[in-house]
Amino acid sequence: SAGIRGNGGVIMLSASSISMDGKLIAKGGTESGNGGKINTVSSTLDVSDTSVVDAGSQSANGEAGEFNVTSAALTVDQTFASFLSKTLDTTKVNLSALKDVCIAFGGCSGNHQGSIAVLADATITKLSDSRTSLVMNAQADLNIEGNIVGADNTPLDLILQSKESVVVSILASLRAQNITITAPTIEANGNLFAYGSGNAGGPFMALFATRLVV
Repeated sequence: SAGIRGNGGVIMLSASSISMDGKLIAKGGTESGNGGKINTVSSTLDVSDTSVVDAGSQSANGEAGEFNVTSAALTVDQTFASFLSKTLDTTKVNLSALKDVCIAFGGCSGNHQGSIAVLADATITKLSDSRTSLVMNAQADLNIEGNIVGADNTPLDLILQSKESVVVSILASLRAQNITITAPTIEANGNLFAYGSGNAGGPFMALFATRLVV
């Protein structure tokens, strides 16, 4: 992290399996500077109730940093959802699930699932007034059965992308200032709500697909 002035640094973790129980911090300076970048690349990623990632800005004019996750597949249960909720209060989160994953000093492996699933009992909640974003990018299917929730005073940009399909189940709820979904097939059976904000305009919702089921 920076001290008084300056951007946060860069943290890079790369291993076949990563288990996070501690803290990864890359904050911007207290008077000026943007948040840094925290990157993980792995076939599997496990988090716990004690996991903390913070690449936020501590200054009034700074921008949030990024937490970038690349994995073979990602399943968001309530423990993972709670971890993401804490992270989104300060940091932009980018989740990528790829069929081919390359590990530093460990080579590349292929034929992975490349999918992302948010389980029905999982709720990701944005609580702070700092503007952040959640990007989910799946090379295969992206299935949302749980909830991703923000409010008009907790600005969140939600971007869902898949090379195959994005499915929002009938009991799922997505609430963000801006929602963008891109995939060859989109099935939006649940509740999608884009809200306005007095801080940064909005709302905005866009669904880009060859086949759209609403």
